[in-house]
Amino acid sequence: MGSRRRLLLLAVAFLFGILAACGLATGPGLISRPETASSTPAAYYDGNPQSVTIRDAAIAFAIASGITQPSQIVSFVNNVLRVQPPITLAEVTTANPNPVAISDFDGDGRGGTIQDAAILFAIATLQTRDANRINTFVNNVLRLQPPLNLTPEQAARLPGPGFVPPTASPTPSASPTASPSPTPPAGGFNIEVEFIDDSLSPSQRDIVLQAARRWEQIITGDLPDVAVTLQAGLCLAGFPPTALVDRRVDDILVQVTGARLLSGPSAPGGAIGQGGPCGSPRPGIGIFPYGRVGLDPADLARLEAEGRLFHVVLHELGHVLGFGTIRNWDSLLLNRGTSNPRFAGRQAVAQYNSLGGLGNVPVELQVEAHWRETLGLELMTPILPPPPLRPVLSRITAAAMQDLGFTGINLAAADPYELPPEGRRLPPTGEWLFLGDDAIFGPIGGETRLLP
Repeated sequence: MGSRRRLLLLAVAFLFGILAACGLATGPGLISRPETASSTPAAYYDGNPQSVTIRDAAIAFAIASGITQPSQIVSFVNNVLRVQPPITLAEVTTANPNPVAISDFDGDGRGGTIQDAAILFAIATLQTRDANRINTFVNNVLRLQPPLNLTPEQAARLPGPGFVPPTASPTPSASPTASPSPTPPAGGFNIEVEFIDDSLSPSQRDIVLQAARRWEQIITGDLPDVAVTLQAGLCLAGFPPTALVDRRVDDILVQVTGARLLSGPSAPGGAIGQGGPCGSPRPGIGIFPYGRVGLDPADLARLEAEGRLFHVVLHELGHVLGFGTIRNWDSLLLNRGTSNPRFAGRQAVAQYNSLGGLGNVPVELQVEAHWRETLGLELMTPILPPPPLRPVLSRITAAAMQDLGFTGINLAAADPYELPPEGRRLPPTGEWLFLGDDAIFGPIGGETRLLP
């Protein structure tokens, strides 16, 4: 192994801080097999020969980092890179034992290096060949050394159609038009996402849809279809943009914009996103079939470039589903308005205690719409960590959804999570994202009726 490669691997181990703890072994890099711009690889890392996906790129990055054992690759991809949904051992072990090599993307004369793998992972994550965005992602998120300085000319030769699937550009229109997500499959829990304007890029829309699919892995129980009627603009910031009249919903309709927040001014570093339910609840269970998410355009590009947009949207969708925003949540809060509010939902408390917590789950002070910061990396605290740390959708949050009234909660789909010692706070310094005051509820209005 060359001295440069050894230094790179040491840098990755230092930055991620997890490789040694997981006992990840080093090994040979990928075999270099340069490809022409028109060639199409025949087999991919996750065993799916149709495309090189973010999952392929994550596995390739693990291999280029010196991780060769399938179980260790799974641990690295799921716990360090936090690819969602988590990969399985079967995806790695069914891959071609001699997978497609990574070409010399960075132009240093050597293919299959960790920089080449990082570029591939950036392409798959960002769905772009823009040199500036790739450099920002590799240098600021993956934090490899020496810094990558990909030129626009090099970026133009990176794999595109036939390698990393391109995302179609939106059809130009004279005025913003609502764009629905694909029709959800019958059965199970479905989040129907509708983009009410053209403010989000194709890659950003895809991130929003990925976040919705992630919640569908946690909540699997189908709810009865309902007909929703809402007047235009009832739900703040122009939501819904046009009236909903007996709109059939299974199981929740979420309208999304990247042009504005739901309340408050747009400004870099201010509120990043907001989300919550609106309208009228489903009869009998208090869960709302309609919600909306507003993302601040001042922060949108930066969040995507840093690989953090997914977790911001995932967090806001949690509020849309009812976390911290509906009466079912309020009814389970104890010690409201004190220095120690707690969530007393039976299922969430059981998971909290199984992880070493004591008593009911601590809730943030004052607003009382998040877990307290003492839960560390948990997704539904009011602060999200800087890369390479990743927020965690834990079994505590998954169980809380059952307490709120959802059925079919899949605790096995939650992220691995360790509860920090009681009372310990992770300091919100550096590039931590503050998401306080982002939970928006109401107004109440319109009509929701069950369909036969």
